[in-house]
Amino acid sequence: MKSSFSQTDWVKILRQGKSIYNFTELMRLSDLSVLWLRKAIQRLVKRRLLLRLKRELYANPFALPSLEEVAAVLYPLAYISLESALFMHGVRDQVPHL
Repeated sequence: MKSSFSQTDWVKILRQGKSIYNFTELMRLSDLSVLWLRKAIQRLVKRRLLLRLKRELYANPFALPSLEEVAAVLYPLAYISLESALFMHGVRDQVPHL
């Protein structure tokens, strides 16, 4: 395990990465120890290079997730209704009622 990973290294990974990461994925990508990764994440969140969604779950500001992606990760049983899908794809012009 490494004890350092530069901000440039993080930016390089995040620019090519996916939209949502959990703690374990960040640990695997950086090869940092738990302690060093927690410190690095604190710095990255402070600099807005990672956006905290909830404990140990982060959004990538270089590939922002959609609201639907975030909902699917935070609430695995969430779904998009047929009316919402039709509206999002321009088939229906009335906004669905929540």
